[in-house]
Amino acid sequence: MYKRSVVCLWRLCLLVGALCVPAVRAQAPSVPADLLGPWQQEEGDELLLVEANRLVGYNEGRLRTDTVLRFENGCLTILHRGIVEHLRAVAQGSSLTLTQPGQVRTFRRLAAIPDALRLNLVPLGKPLPLPAERVTAIQAEIANRLLLDNEVNKRTSAKQEEVDSVVAANTRYLLSLVKEIGWIDTQRFGSRTSYAAVILAKHGGDLRLLLAALPLIERDFKNAGDDAQAFAIVYDSIQLDLGRRQRFGTQIRGVGDKKPFVLPLEDAARVDEYRKEIGLTPLAAYLSDASKVLEMEIAMPPAENLEAGCISGEKTGR
Repeated sequence: MYKRSVVCLWRLCLLVGALCVPAVRAQAPSVPADLLGPWQQEEGDELLLVEANRLVGYNEGRLRTDTVLRFENGCLTILHRGIVEHLRAVAQGSSLTLTQPGQVRTFRRLAAIPDALRLNLVPLGKPLPLPAERVTAIQAEIANRLLLDNEVNKRTSAKQEEVDSVVAANTRYLLSLVKEIGWIDTQRFGSRTSYAAVILAKHGGDLRLLLAALPLIERDFKNAGDDAQAFAIVYDSIQLDLGRRQRFGTQIRGVGDKKPFVLPLEDAARVDEYRKEIGLTPLAAYLSDASKVLEMEIAMPPAENLEAGCISGEKTGR
């Protein structure tokens, strides 16, 4: 169970620093001034910060960034979780409208940037030694929470609200715990419990927590045999949430009623080299195993189309 979970991570300084230029040929972004700044969705809770070279979004408790590849004739081209997308962006006074196929979102301008849009890392507690009984209790609690997480995600009758409730409760528990005692490391809790904590953190999708734990996950799981998958999964997930492409090919999209495919790679020609560096098997072997679990063939990343234009707002309903 722990060896086959799907997630990835690298070096903290590279992730929280200035965003790297995506490996695509796009002109330098030039987002007009009337689009820049913080916004809140009119009929929803989504928050958005438009900057010259990225969008920072916060929705349903999750923070993400999308890289702006270019802005031309009202068409905003972005890299969203590794996929090139095109949005028509129109600002009129204090209102911003973003139009995509099948979706129109309207935002109102905010006077200041909300804290939810700031990428402040979760403060981890000091990893001090703990009494044996406390370690045992934490090991049992994390194991039970992972079992519930797996059960509710596999149960076809589970409603999305039930899944979200379990994930949110696990994330609250993990956040409270690591702020008190530090990350759930292998030295104090063993690799099984530490791996389980990685899975819970990944499923929770709290970018601030994942970034804070990244160096410790790297220390514990990089070059740890099959368990290096924990490091690879978190790294890839963070890269995608920072508006980049994944490195190790662990992140898959379209599971369910759509044919799954690997999200775009940082460097497809070197992906097996990157995987070998941390002790993982080639991507083809990984995808073969994942295909058996999903009982579906997994395709490679789709071709990108930077030249595609935006749809007009008149052709898209709410």
